[in-house]
Amino acid sequence: MYQTSAEYKNAIRRASRPFDTVYGTVTFPTSSGLQPLTVDSSVMPTNSITISKQCIDGDELEFGGVYASTLKLSLITDLDRYSFFGAKIELFYKIEIAENTFETIPLGIYTVADADRPHDIVNLTAYDNMTLLNKDIGGIIFSGTIWQLFEYIQRQTGYQLAFTESDLLNFPNHEYALEMARDH
Repeated sequence: MYQTSAEYKNAIRRASRPFDTVYGTVTFPTSSGLQPLTVDSSVMPTNSITISKQCIDGDELEFGGVYASTLKLSLITDLDRYSFFGAKIELFYKIEIAENTFETIPLGIYTVADADRPHDIVNLTAYDNMTLLNKDIGGIIFSGTIWQLFEYIQRQTGYQLAFTESDLLNFPNHEYALEMARDH
Protein backbone atom coordinates (compact mmCIF):
# COMPACT_ATOMS: atom_id res chain seq x y z
CA MET A 1 0.00 0.00 0.00
CA TYR A 2 1.29 3.46 -0.89
CA GLN A 3 1.82 5.83 2.06
CA THR A 4 -0.16 9.09 1.90
CA SER A 5 -0.36 12.07 4.23
CA ALA A 6 -3.25 12.86 6.54
CA GLU A 7 -3.97 15.89 4.33
CA TYR A 8 -4.30 13.60 1.30
CA LYS A 9 -6.73 11.35 3.18
CA ASN A 10 -8.84 14.38 4.17
CA ALA A 11 -8.85 15.77 0.61
CA ILE A 12 -9.81 12.44 -0.98
CA ARG A 13 -12.75 11.99 1.43
CA ARG A 14 -14.30 15.41 0.78
CA ALA A 15 -17.67 15.39 -0.95
CA SER A 16 -16.51 18.11 -3.34
CA ARG A 17 -12.88 17.60 -4.17
CA PRO A 18 -10.45 20.39 -4.88
CA PHE A 19 -8.40 20.22 -8.06
CA ASP A 20 -7.39 16.67 -8.98
CA THR A 21 -6.10 15.05 -12.15
CA VAL A 22 -4.65 11.89 -13.63
CA TYR A 23 -1.59 12.30 -15.83
CA GLY A 24 1.38 10.35 -17.10
CA THR A 25 3.05 9.02 -20.23
CA VAL A 26 2.71 6.29 -22.79
CA THR A 27 6.15 5.22 -24.01
CA PHE A 28 6.42 3.46 -27.35
CA PRO A 29 9.45 1.46 -28.36
CA THR A 30 10.42 2.66 -31.84
CA SER A 31 13.36 2.00 -34.15
CA SER A 32 14.79 5.40 -33.15
CA GLY A 33 14.45 4.79 -29.40
CA LEU A 34 11.65 5.33 -26.93
CA GLN A 35 8.93 7.76 -27.96
CA PRO A 36 6.81 9.29 -25.13
CA LEU A 37 3.23 10.52 -25.45
CA THR A 38 1.91 12.79 -22.69
CA VAL A 39 -1.33 11.66 -21.09
CA ASP A 40 -3.45 14.32 -19.40
CA SER A 41 -7.00 15.65 -19.39
CA SER A 42 -6.54 17.15 -22.87
CA VAL A 43 -6.34 13.67 -24.46
CA MET A 44 -8.61 11.71 -22.09
CA PRO A 45 -12.36 11.83 -22.62
CA THR A 46 -14.54 12.07 -19.49
CA ASN A 47 -14.64 8.81 -17.49
CA SER A 48 -12.00 7.28 -19.74
CA ILE A 49 -9.93 5.48 -17.13
CA THR A 50 -10.56 2.54 -14.83
CA ILE A 51 -8.14 0.44 -12.84
CA SER A 52 -9.37 -2.84 -11.45
CA LYS A 53 -7.38 -4.77 -8.90
CA GLN A 54 -8.11 -8.19 -7.55
CA CYS A 55 -6.28 -10.61 -5.30
CA ILE A 56 -8.16 -13.75 -6.25
CA ASP A 57 -9.06 -15.64 -9.39
CA GLY A 58 -12.72 -16.60 -9.18
CA ASP A 59 -13.73 -17.26 -5.59
CA GLU A 60 -10.60 -18.97 -4.23
CA LEU A 61 -7.33 -17.48 -3.03
CA GLU A 62 -4.32 -19.21 -4.55
CA PHE A 63 -0.94 -18.69 -2.91
CA GLY A 64 2.00 -18.09 -5.20
CA GLY A 65 0.01 -16.65 -8.11
CA VAL A 66 0.44 -13.19 -9.54
CA TYR A 67 -2.71 -11.18 -10.13
CA ALA A 68 -2.23 -8.07 -12.21
CA SER A 69 -4.26 -4.89 -12.13
CA THR A 70 -6.10 -4.12 -15.35
CA LEU A 71 -6.04 -0.61 -16.77
CA LYS A 72 -8.69 0.48 -19.24
CA LEU A 73 -7.79 3.81 -20.80
CA SER A 74 -9.26 5.74 -23.72
CA LEU A 75 -7.19 8.39 -25.51
CA ILE A 76 -8.02 10.91 -28.20
CA THR A 77 -5.20 10.48 -30.68
CA ASP A 78 -4.41 10.15 -34.38
CA LEU A 79 -1.94 7.34 -33.74
CA ASP A 80 -2.93 3.96 -35.12
CA ARG A 81 -3.92 1.33 -32.60
CA TYR A 82 -1.06 -0.98 -33.55
CA SER A 83 1.48 1.55 -32.27
CA PHE A 84 0.20 0.97 -28.73
CA PHE A 85 0.84 -2.78 -28.49
CA GLY A 86 3.61 -3.38 -25.94
CA ALA A 87 3.79 0.31 -24.97
CA LYS A 88 4.39 1.19 -21.32
CA ILE A 89 1.89 3.43 -19.52
CA GLU A 90 2.91 5.18 -16.30
CA LEU A 91 0.16 7.09 -14.50
CA PHE A 92 -0.07 9.39 -11.48
CA TYR A 93 -2.92 10.95 -9.51
CA LYS A 94 -2.46 14.52 -8.23
CA ILE A 95 -4.80 16.22 -5.77
CA GLU A 96 -4.76 19.61 -4.10
CA ILE A 97 -4.44 18.98 -0.35
CA ALA A 98 -4.23 22.66 0.66
CA GLU A 99 -4.31 25.90 -1.29
CA ASN A 100 -1.65 25.58 -4.04
CA THR A 101 -0.21 22.47 -2.35
CA PHE A 102 -0.49 19.14 -4.14
CA GLU A 103 0.21 15.52 -3.35
CA THR A 104 0.92 13.01 -6.09
CA ILE A 105 0.69 9.24 -5.89
CA PRO A 106 1.69 6.70 -8.52
CA LEU A 107 -1.12 4.64 -10.06
CA GLY A 108 1.21 2.11 -11.58
CA ILE A 109 3.19 1.06 -14.62
CA TYR A 110 1.27 -0.96 -17.19
CA THR A 111 1.99 -2.69 -20.49
CA VAL A 112 -0.57 -2.43 -23.30
CA ALA A 113 -1.98 -5.81 -24.33
CA ASP A 114 -4.90 -4.73 -26.50
CA ALA A 115 -5.98 -1.64 -28.41
CA ASP A 116 -9.02 -0.92 -30.53
CA ARG A 117 -10.09 2.19 -32.38
CA PRO A 118 -13.72 3.15 -32.66
CA HIS A 119 -13.47 6.49 -34.49
CA ASP A 120 -11.09 9.14 -33.04
CA ILE A 121 -10.45 7.32 -29.76
CA VAL A 122 -8.09 4.46 -28.98
CA ASN A 123 -9.33 2.15 -26.21
CA LEU A 124 -6.43 0.46 -24.43
CA THR A 125 -6.31 -2.53 -22.14
CA ALA A 126 -3.07 -2.82 -20.20
CA TYR A 127 -1.85 -4.96 -17.32
CA ASP A 128 0.40 -3.79 -14.53
CA ASN A 129 3.95 -4.96 -14.55
CA MET A 130 3.27 -7.46 -11.74
CA THR A 131 3.10 -9.90 -14.64
CA LEU A 132 6.91 -9.64 -14.83
CA LEU A 133 6.94 -11.54 -11.51
CA ASN A 134 5.13 -14.50 -13.04
CA LYS A 135 8.42 -16.20 -13.87
CA ASP A 136 9.80 -19.65 -13.10
CA ILE A 137 12.73 -19.26 -10.72
CA GLY A 138 14.17 -22.67 -11.54
CA GLY A 139 16.07 -24.55 -8.85
CA ILE A 140 17.38 -21.49 -7.04
CA ILE A 141 18.78 -21.52 -3.56
CA PHE A 142 18.77 -18.15 -1.81
CA SER A 143 19.93 -16.88 1.57
CA GLY A 144 19.76 -13.25 2.68
CA THR A 145 17.64 -10.51 4.22
CA ILE A 146 14.24 -9.59 2.84
CA TRP A 147 15.83 -6.58 1.10
CA GLN A 148 18.43 -8.82 -0.53
CA LEU A 149 15.58 -11.11 -1.66
CA PHE A 150 13.73 -8.17 -3.21
CA GLU A 151 16.92 -7.06 -4.97
CA TYR A 152 17.39 -10.59 -6.32
CA ILE A 153 13.80 -10.66 -7.60
CA GLN A 154 14.32 -7.27 -9.28
CA ARG A 155 17.47 -8.50 -11.05
CA GLN A 156 15.82 -11.73 -12.20
CA THR A 157 12.55 -10.23 -13.45
CA GLY A 158 13.26 -6.62 -14.40
CA TYR A 159 10.44 -5.55 -12.08
CA GLN A 160 11.18 -2.07 -10.74
CA LEU A 161 10.75 -1.82 -6.97
CA ALA A 162 8.67 1.10 -5.71
CA PHE A 163 10.41 1.23 -2.35
CA THR A 164 13.88 1.33 -0.85
CA GLU A 165 15.63 -0.65 1.85
CA SER A 166 14.83 2.08 4.39
CA ASP A 167 11.10 1.56 3.73
CA LEU A 168 11.45 -1.95 5.18
CA LEU A 169 12.89 -0.80 8.52
CA ASN A 170 9.43 -0.76 10.15
CA PHE A 171 8.69 -4.34 9.10
CA PRO A 172 9.16 -6.99 11.77
CA ASN A 173 12.16 -9.24 11.22
CA HIS A 174 13.49 -7.12 8.34
CA GLU A 175 17.08 -7.77 9.42
CA TYR A 176 16.84 -11.56 9.71
CA ALA A 177 18.22 -13.84 7.01
CA LEU A 178 15.81 -15.93 4.99
CA GLU A 179 16.59 -19.16 3.22
CA MET A 180 14.74 -20.31 0.16
CA ALA A 181 15.13 -23.39 -1.96
CA ARG A 182 12.92 -24.84 -4.63
CA ASP A 183 12.36 -28.55 -4.96
CA HIS A 184 11.99 -29.91 -8.47
